Amino acid sequence: MFTLKTKGYLQAFLVILSTSDFHASLDRAEGLFETVQVARKQYGKNVLHLDGGDLFQGSLESEISRGKAVVDFYNLLGVDAAAVGNHELDYSYDSLIKQYKCARYAWLAANFKKNRKNVFKSTKVFFRNGKKV
Repeated sequence: MFTLKTKGYLQAFLVILSTSDFHASLDRAEGLFETVQVARKQYGKNVLHLDGGDLFQGSLESEISRGKAVVDFYNLLGVDAAAVGNHELDYSYDSLIKQYKCARYAWLAANFKKNRKNVFKSTKVFFRNGKKV
């Protein structure tokens, strides 16, 4: 958490939530959802939620939906950006692109190319509390 001191009080201007290797653990989604909601309630729009990748693979729901169940949960969770991990390709490149189009968060990858062109953006700029992150 990054803070500013104003009038003797510390005030959070950026709270970074980091998740990684979710592996479609939808059986534990309720606890993660509650934790994120508590942080958002306490810090409001100052929260930036980033995921390190490997969202897919690991639950029946993800297998059946080829990752869509996880993307739907991440959309509900309000994730800001997620890295493309190796398990995002477990269902196929075409399946990944289909889920990418359903996501309301950014997918980031610096070394993922098709026909020598980047498939995903490698960076994303966010604004929190009037600051560029």
